[in-house]
Amino acid sequence: MCDFGLKILIQSVGHIIFRFAEAKFSLYLIKCVLTYFWPQGGIKAVIWTDTFQVLMMFGGMVAVVAKGTVDAGGFANTWQKAEESNRIEFFK
Repeated sequence: MCDFGLKILIQSVGHIIFRFAEAKFSLYLIKCVLTYFWPQGGIKAVIWTDTFQVLMMFGGMVAVVAKGTVDAGGFANTWQKAEESNRIEFFK
């Protein structure tokens, strides 16, 4: 399933044809190539990209919360300050 080089080659040929051939023919050829290759790896690439993006977002949230807690003097100090200013409300 290692046909990455073939995909790059076909894209390069498509660009060359697009530059030097008639526009209608080159667009039709590129459409055929993309129609062939899109189902093979398109949805898989989207899933991997979304997974990576979600992990980066949650990792960033955890990093911001951890850095803010450390800068505020630790979890106990942060919780105490939140209670003093009536910012913690569970089930009211």
